[in-house]
Amino acid sequence: MKKKKIIVLIGTVVAINIFASILTFKHVTNADSLNNFQETKIHLCDTYFDPFTGDESPNTNKLKILPQYSSEVSTGYSNNDGTVTLDVYSNPIRFINSNNQLQDIDTRITNVDDQSMRDAGYVYTIASDDIQSFYPKSLQTGILIKKNDFNYTFGINQSNEILAQYVNKENIVNNKINMIEYKNAFSQNSKFDLYPSNLGTNSEIILDKKPNSNEMNFWLNADNCNVSLEEGGYISMKTDQVVQAGLGYTTNQVIGIIQAPLLKDANGKVSFHSRFYLNQISDGKYTITMDLDKAFLNDKATKYPVKAFSAFELYRDKQPDSAIYSSQQFLNSYLSNYSIIGNSDTYGKGENRIRFNFAKGINLQSSQIIKATYSVYNFSNKNPKDNLELCTMQDDWCSLISHWNDGIKYGNCTSSLKMDSGPILPFDITQEVKKWCDAPDGLAEHKGVLLRSKDEQEGIWNVIMSNDNSLYNNRTELILK
Repeated sequence: MKKKKIIVLIGTVVAINIFASILTFKHVTNADSLNNFQETKIHLCDTYFDPFTGDESPNTNKLKILPQYSSEVSTGYSNNDGTVTLDVYSNPIRFINSNNQLQDIDTRITNVDDQSMRDAGYVYTIASDDIQSFYPKSLQTGILIKKNDFNYTFGINQSNEILAQYVNKENIVNNKINMIEYKNAFSQNSKFDLYPSNLGTNSEIILDKKPNSNEMNFWLNADNCNVSLEEGGYISMKTDQVVQAGLGYTTNQVIGIIQAPLLKDANGKVSFHSRFYLNQISDGKYTITMDLDKAFLNDKATKYPVKAFSAFELYRDKQPDSAIYSSQQFLNSYLSNYSIIGNSDTYGKGENRIRFNFAKGINLQSSQIIKATYSVYNFSNKNPKDNLELCTMQDDWCSLISHWNDGIKYGNCTSSLKMDSGPILPFDITQEVKKWCDAPDGLAEHKGVLLRSKDEQEGIWNVIMSNDNSLYNNRTELILK
């Protein structure tokens, strides 16, 4: 009897534009040609696979999508060799459309068709998603992030009219994609690049030369929510308090996030020391100051251009994780899109708790599993000689309130890696997943693993993308009999 392989993937959906074939486009000059604005008419190819990255390309042996495996977070494929591939992601790769049907999320940029939106000044948008980002002809209009009845708009404090350009270039993780670019947005020798993600829009400030000021000023319009700067460094938007039925307490529901900036220079050197300052002007109106790491910008070793990455998003449920730190014992940053792993001057020892939810959900048996690999992305690669490890968690934990001092125990190392193989870090978790399958109550899988530095040398740290990051899909790959 022929054995059948099944591959299960879980991780954050890749919010980058990968093309199965080349796009063709032409420039068309609008009526306001005096302002030198040219809208690119975009023709999208039909064969497009957003979730694929690297060796997971449409040129592999994945042939036909199997509808029985399709959900908001999963896709199944039949392969040339008779095997089946099942991809399960921690963020949705599909959404339920107005016809109550599943529709693929497509993060490519396309032209705005809705005339009311065009009348409001918007010319580019995301191809397909229930979270929509809209990009205006003039940056003065502001970028709009929208889902159903909730939306917010943000822009920069700039009196000059700055017009959009449709460009193709490398983003901060070296993927060549299409973006909307606003040149000289903050000053001369700067650019403001934006591109859609499945959560909203990613943004990159490009500084070609050392700027005169390290402060980048934004405005934010967000009605019908509470906007606050969180201790984790990001800005959250929450609804008013709602009662959790039967649980006896109230909470605020997160509906939007603006992720704290990360800096990277032309040599790949990274800083996580930039921060936001938030000021409320009136109801629903705010100013945001992005205070970029001045020491990093002024360092003679910093090679320009420097990129400042941030993300303007709406919140989706995802695979839970939570960063904890020894020097900031009560810090909770469960919505941050990165974690500091190692031993930094700012946070001390940094670790990341990671929870999974797939083995029990699809009734996996340990006897089926040939291999299981959990892959994460190292944004900084600061110390390639460092050793990271995944340890078995022994106690339950909650990502909303998790911190260093809550006394959660962890056990033996289940997998370890030397960080000398590039930015993608594949951990072998085969034995760990088998344990999850054998636990009838599912608690072993629910407790998950702890990602930490094995060496914990002072001053040695790495910026690891969390499950909230929309630049790379952290994932688990299982090969089954």
